[in-house]
Amino acid sequence: MEKFQHTFGRLLAAAAFVGGAVASAPSSGLTITVNGSCTASVSGNNVSINCDTSSGTTCSVSPAGQTIGSNGGTISLLASNCGTGSWTSSRSGAPGGTGTSYSDTIPSSTSGGTYTYTFTGTSGSDSATVTQTAGTSGPPPPQTGSISCSSIAGISNTIVIPVSWQTTIGTGFTTSKAGSIAPGTAAVFVVEVPAGASSGGSQGSFRISPTNDQGYNMHIMSVSDSPCDFSRSLGTASVVQGQDIRLYFTVGGHAVDRYGRAITSIADRTPGRKYYFTVLSQQSVGGVNACTSSACNVNYGLTPGT
Repeated sequence: MEKFQHTFGRLLAAAAFVGGAVASAPSSGLTITVNGSCTASVSGNNVSINCDTSSGTTCSVSPAGQTIGSNGGTISLLASNCGTGSWTSSRSGAPGGTGTSYSDTIPSSTSGGTYTYTFTGTSGSDSATVTQTAGTSGPPPPQTGSISCSSIAGISNTIVIPVSWQTTIGTGFTTSKAGSIAPGTAAVFVVEVPAGASSGGSQGSFRISPTNDQGYNMHIMSVSDSPCDFSRSLGTASVVQGQDIRLYFTVGGHAVDRYGRAITSIADRTPGRKYYFTVLSQQSVGGVNACTSSACNVNYGLTPGT
C-alpha cells in the first residue's frame, strides 16, 4: 500500500476511489482521476488518497517440473511476468540465455539427476526443475536378426557394414563393395568399441565422402547405440548432413572446452559397447530421396582417436 497526500485549498468533498473512480469538487472546479485501487479521506482541507500499487502478477517459470528419460532430450521453459533477465542452470554444460523462452538439450545418462533452471529478471526470479531418470549401465541387448531401417519413410532396403576399430580413413573402403546405396537404401555401419579404450578427452571421427560423381548428393548421418536412430540421443552433434561429412565422438569421457566444461553436444562412446553410424541419401529424415542415379555410393573411414 502506498500513500499519496496533498492539500487542495477549498476542496470540500471527497469520495472513495476504486479503479478509475472520479471525485469532483464543485466549489473549486477541480476533478481528480485515480487509476488503481484507492480510497480517499478528508480531514479539514486535507484529502488523503491511499492506493494499492501492487500489480497482482508474480514472476514465474513454467512448467515448474518436468521428467525426461535416461536417453535425454530437449526441454523448453517460459518465464512470465519477470521482465528482462537471463537464465542459469545447475546442469554442467547447459547454455545460458536472455530471452523469456529457453531450451536445453540434455544428453543421455545412466545415473540420472535433477537439474534446476532459474530465470532472474528485473521484475523477479523463479526456478523450475527437470528430473532425468537413471538408465542401465550395462551394454544394450544384442542385435537380433537383420537390421532394417524400413520404419523410416522412403527406405525399403538396408545394407549393414561392420567396421573394425582401426584407422581406415583414406584406405578405399566403399559401400559399392557391400551392395551399394541405391535410392531407398540405408547404410548402417556397425562399430564395436573395445573394452578399456579411451580417447583421453581427444576426439575420433567417422567420415563419408562421395565414391564418384554419382555420390555428390545430400546424405544424412547419425551415430547412436541403436541402428536407424536420428533422435540425437547421444548429443546435438550426433547427426550431420551434407555431401562430404564427418561425425566426431569421444571414448570414455567427454572432451572439455577451455573453461573446463564438458562438451556434451558431441557423442561420448562407452568402451565395450556397439554403436551404429546410419547413413541415408535423403533431403531430410524420411523426406525426399536425394539419390538421383542408380547408385550413390560413398567411401567411409574411421579414426578411433584412442
